[in-house]
Amino acid sequence: MDGALLDIRLWDGLVYPVAEALRARAIPFVFVSGFEPEFIPERFQDVPLCMKPLDLGSIAAALFGAPA
Repeated sequence: MDGALLDIRLWDGLVYPVAEALRARAIPFVFVSGFEPEFIPERFQDVPLCMKPLDLGSIAAALFGAPA
């Protein structure tokens, strides 16, 4: 896996345990959400957030540093 897009709210809870597992494996990820950045816990404030509706250029820039 080269990277992941993680929607913050899942049908059965929040995605933060998955984010912690990806971080432990040094796999880059981006949060996607309609939530404001203040909803993200302090330990994940360094993770890029792409707001819905999503734009593919913004996602690529957030994950891989590509120009938006």
